[in-house]
Amino acid sequence: CPSDATVKYHSSPSSRAQRFSVEAFKFIAAHPFVFVHCQVNVCNATNPGSKCSMKCPSSGRGKRELSDNVTYDVYSLVQGPLHLTHEKRKENRGRILDKTGT
Repeated sequence: CPSDATVKYHSSPSSRAQRFSVEAFKFIAAHPFVFVHCQVNVCNATNPGSKCSMKCPSSGRGKRELSDNVTYDVYSLVQGPLHLTHEKRKENRGRILDKTGT
């Protein structure tokens, strides 16, 4: 469930992966290198009691209420540094993220 209004999901070539985008780089105008940090909830989608099998909560429902009776693992992921470069593309003009480190 996205926690940011700018999250958009994209098709993925694999059922084991999820592609998404988020508008997160508006604030770094003078900084070409960034690190991305996120928390990922991992659960079993085939278990009817797992968080993955539930629908996203409405805006009035809090995180604590949703997670009281649901089990899942939380992982912190960090990627970077990412180097932002300007590149012209046919269909779109914008910034492209290039991975410059592991």
